[in-house]
Amino acid sequence: MRLATKGNIRSAMDQPDGIRVAIFDQVYYLKSEAADQDYMREVARYVNQKMQAIAARTQTAEASRIAVLAALNITDELLRLRQEHVRVHEQVQAKSIEYVALLDEALGR
Repeated sequence: MRLATKGNIRSAMDQPDGIRVAIFDQVYYLKSEAADQDYMREVARYVNQKMQAIAARTQTAEASRIAVLAALNITDELLRLRQEHVRVHEQVQAKSIEYVALLDEALGR
């Protein structure tokens, strides 16, 4: 994904691999492969929802502050999911070792 800059917004709009999204009442043109366009729309929708939710809970109207708070919130989610992924991976690995040992024992190896 590439964000179109002011200098190349027109080219992103005119090319079939560019999509238009709105995030927090701002329009962005994203350059993306055709297969990724639905995914990129989903990403933009998620960011927009986070920013709208934060704006509804805070006193600030500054888009840049709301964007930073949304980035912190999304990063927190990402890091927590990564930790959970590592934990689950370790559990699966431990169970795999346990089951291999049980199979070896059952097969008399």
